[in-house]
Amino acid sequence: VSPHGSFAHLYINGVYWGVYNLAERPVDSFCANYLGGDKEEYDVLKDFAELQDGNADAWNAMITLAGQGLAADAAYMKIQGKNPDGSRNPAFPVYLDVDNLIDYMVLHVASGSEDWPHRNWWGARRRGPESTGFKFFVWDQEISNDSLIRQYTLFQTRFEDAVSAPSPSYLYGQCSANAGFRRAFGDRVHKHLLCFAEARVLSF
Repeated sequence: VSPHGSFAHLYINGVYWGVYNLAERPVDSFCANYLGGDKEEYDVLKDFAELQDGNADAWNAMITLAGQGLAADAAYMKIQGKNPDGSRNPAFPVYLDVDNLIDYMVLHVASGSEDWPHRNWWGARRRGPESTGFKFFVWDQEISNDSLIRQYTLFQTRFEDAVSAPSPSYLYGQCSANAGFRRAFGDRVHKHLLCFAEARVLSF
């Protein structure tokens, strides 16, 4: 799920003001519309983990869990609301949607998102038993697709390097210590990049 946008030519009193990109913002109402529930159920954060809507309780709890290390399967599964064997444990809140995090990171690393990862990100989580964890949304990435000529973001980190600031990139770095996460990451890289390339070749 990502915000949609539309380009429009703007005239004011007959004077042309140029081309503007009208875009949705992934705030609480956006999340309710696309992910279900009411907007009052959502916690939304952005950029430098700034609170946009709701509260930061679940976010802070997730960052704390991640900071304690996710190399062990028990910890890695717990942040997803699961027992060590991967079964759902209703006593554990679901803090993180791992597949969403992987897809988000694959896209940003592959496209060489330059003005990122400390800022230009949005994340949201629905509170309550219906929660599927924090999900992250692409935002403000017009400076991208330059990984062929650049190796570093504006923050002087490589696109694939995890950062220490609380962000999707930080969670990715903490999850990367877990073997199961690394396998899942590789599987989704294959799904999104290699399978697409193979399909393109077969279509010719």
